[in-house]
Amino acid sequence: MLKISVITNFRKNLKSEKNINSPLLFFGPENFLIKDTIEKICTLKGVKKKTYFLSEVSLEDIINSASSFSLFEEEIIYVVYEFELLLSNLEKLKQNLNFFKNNLIFVSQEEIISTKLLFSYFKGKDISNYLPKDLLEILKNFEIIYSSKMKKDKLKSLVIQKFLKHSISLEKEALETLLNLVNDLQSLKWETDKLVLYALETNKKIIKKEDVQLLCVGFEFNFWDTINLFLEGNYDKFIEYLEKAYRENMYLSIPMFLGRLKNIIKGKTSYDKMIFSKYPKQVLLLYKYFIDLDINLRKNSNIKSLSQQLLISVLNNIKI
Repeated sequence: MLKISVITNFRKNLKSEKNINSPLLFFGPENFLIKDTIEKICTLKGVKKKTYFLSEVSLEDIINSASSFSLFEEEIIYVVYEFELLLSNLEKLKQNLNFFKNNLIFVSQEEIISTKLLFSYFKGKDISNYLPKDLLEILKNFEIIYSSKMKKDKLKSLVIQKFLKHSISLEKEALETLLNLVNDLQSLKWETDKLVLYALETNKKIIKKEDVQLLCVGFEFNFWDTINLFLEGNYDKFIEYLEKAYRENMYLSIPMFLGRLKNIIKGKTSYDKMIFSKYPKQVLLLYKYFIDLDINLRKNSNIKSLSQQLLISVLNNIKI
């Protein structure tokens, strides 16, 4: 009899390593949840993991490597991607499954069981007769976890909760723009992290559609790249990006840059500390540059001309 779980239910029941009593097989379109669940399992069991890709090593190589590790190291979870590459030789897989006991996690990057059959299974129907016999015999050895795409309403709820933790709200249009922009949880995490940081740095309490367009992947201007262009010495491109930022949101772009640079100077994150230790003089001069730019733009809205004039002054103080 097959044992198949939806990943969200599997995670809810994952309270003890005793819940894991067979090798696991993950598949489905939501990779972020798969990776996060594997990390959760390793933490729960208090063990390290070793990751392999079957396009790079054979199952025999993994077993040989595992045999060597077992002599010198503590318990390890073996995470093996590209399970689908074993389907042409299921007999060999069957012979070696016992070697790993319950410390084996396979991840398939292809659909092992069709969505139609999964729906039938979750409705309580027996799908055994619809699977090849040799595949069925192998799958019976695993607890199979299907990582489906989250419904949009659930994603909305997760995003709203994340921002509320920081006392930030999103306008309806901003939320819709964000969810239309990303199509997986990993990207959603990156983009929401970016928006939260931006809001905290600029003391914003409400994220608007324009903020999403200004900051998130998929739109022409990328604020994070602009500072990097300056630090790397690509000044022409820096001016070009700065113009875009100002055109798209003139009232937010300069305070945003100042807030970001202030955090780099303070070493708010390990990344900020690394940047400041590598480019201390450039960061301080760039901070002064944006202060001067902000003051002068109140008198003259020609950002390109002002940017170039101030840049010459800044570059005269940098020995590259």
